[in-house]
This record gives sequence, C-alpha cells and structure tokens, in this order.
Amino acid sequence: VPGGGSLFRPALWKGTVAFLRAVPKGGEGHPVEMFEWTSGSKHLRALALPHNRPSASEVKEQPELRDTEGYVGEITALALNGTQVAYTRVVPLGEWGRSDLWVQRPERKPKLIDRIDTGGGAAFGTRTYLAPTIAGSWLYAYRQYHEEGLGDGGPAWVRYSLTTNAAQQAQVNFGNREGFGENEGPLDAAAPLGAGVIWTLQNSRSEDGARVLSLASVKWKRIRRPHHPV
Repeated sequence: VPGGGSLFRPALWKGTVAFLRAVPKGGEGHPVEMFEWTSGSKHLRALALPHNRPSASEVKEQPELRDTEGYVGEITALALNGTQVAYTRVVPLGEWGRSDLWVQRPERKPKLIDRIDTGGGAAFGTRTYLAPTIAGSWLYAYRQYHEEGLGDGGPAWVRYSLTTNAAQQAQVNFGNREGFGENEGPLDAAAPLGAGVIWTLQNSRSEDGARVLSLASVKWKRIRRPHHPV
C-alpha cells in the first residue's frame, strides 16, 4: 500500500482494501484517517470521516458538548463492499459518549444509519454496533442495545436497507440472553450466510473462555427505522 505509518483494521473486497491509518499527534479528537486502495494503483482514496457537530440548541442545553466538538473518535469495526464502506464509530461527546453506524464512498459525504448514546453502560457490554456487513442492498449489524419501539427486547441483529427506509430485526435465539435457559455469554460477531446467520459468542460455562460458533436460519420482522438528524 502506498505511504507508511500505522495501517490497521483492513477490510477486503476483491482487489480493493479499506483500512485505517493512525494520525500522529491526532490525540483523542482525531486519532485515525480512513483510506481505500485498489491493488496496483499508485494512489489512495481518502474518506472524510464524520465529526461531532452539536447544534446550537444542544450546546445551549449541554455546554460541555463544546469540549468534544469536531472530534472524529475511534473506528471500531469496518466492512467493505465494492467501494462502499460501512463502519462503527465510538466518540466522546461532552461528558459521555456516542456510538454510531455509517456508510460511505470515497469523495462522498458519510451517511448516518443509526446511533446510540453510550453513557451509563449496558448489561450486555458497551452500547455499540458489532460486525457491520454489507450484503446486497442491506447493511447488517449486531446492535448491543434496545430502545422502545425499535424491536423486541434486548440486543438484536438488525439489517438496514441502503436503498429505502426499511429496517428489519432477525427473529433468532442467539443463546446469549437470560430467559432462554442457555445464557452462553456475550456475542462476539454475527454475519449473514445465505438466508441465515452465523455467529460466535463466549461460552460462559467454559473456564478457558472458549467460543461457540453457531448457524441458524432467519425470519425477519419489520421495525421502525430510527431517525437521527445529522
């Protein structure tokens, strides 16, 4: 790959790779940059990552938001399909934090798909998004939170249409929730496989921290698409 520095978290699609580069002295506010590179090319294509942009009314209500205005935050997961990148961002926001899910192409503005404030913690770990995956016209992600009206209780594997406002939640027992009699532990990753889903989770019954790999067919339930003004 042309250039140097710290290159990490690659996502591959055929002959194209998306990856992150650490920004020297970028600090907490701007720790990384994102690029795409096609094998054989002498040039990289940069992607302009989103920044914290609180509105005037938000700043008036929460003056501490000024402290993290302009922050890029950490990119914690990355996926590529064609030249379209999907990624999860975790960013400080005032006294708390926020996790959001984006899709983007080089030389285009990022498009916000979903977001959640991460303050206060959650029973299933950080309130964020795991394993974003683009397949066909859908963006899949495991959502580590639940809000009223967005589905049936607890964390969920959700897919968002990239061409319409549709959103759907998978009706699958991942074996990681109380009440099912399994309670294997937190889910690590999930990805579409044909008409089903394949996932890994920690085996809480195993002293050596083993992972369990599972596969299941999927039924989908339509849910309300979240609306988040940028």
